[in-house]
Amino acid sequence: MFFVVDKPRFQRLIAITRDDRRKRDQGKTGPYFRIEAREGRIKLTGRQVEAEFPATVYEEGVLFLQVTLFRKMLAAMTETKTLAIQVQKDGLHVAEVTFPLETNEMLLYPDPDRAPKIHPEETAAAEAANAAAKAKAAKLAKKNSGPTLFDL
Repeated sequence: MFFVVDKPRFQRLIAITRDDRRKRDQGKTGPYFRIEAREGRIKLTGRQVEAEFPATVYEEGVLFLQVTLFRKMLAAMTETKTLAIQVQKDGLHVAEVTFPLETNEMLLYPDPDRAPKIHPEETAAAEAANAAAKAKAAKLAKKNSGPTLFDL
């Protein structure tokens, strides 16, 4: 995955779409952020908001990352108006900075058509929470399944 973007626009759209506004959502326990580079466009996807804008895309791909540290790194790069961002097997490269994929809990999908819309870890957590909610509702329904006025 390799693309070049207008840094101020990229930062503004990350600020709009990110989900790490609360302190507890920042860092390693925060939600994942999806960046898709495809056909001359970048799509940024949070849990509730998505933004898309034109960019120069040399290599397509989808990257999932936790956005807090990435945003701080972008803010520290004050002298540049455009950013070349490249993601390879060894990590995410922006200017002289490299974030290793494994230690920063990032997932790279070189083929956007095969990439999931939601990070696999969050999908599994959502399914587990949904199953727990259904079990709790079934237990509550069983507990409250006595005769009603309509049954008399």
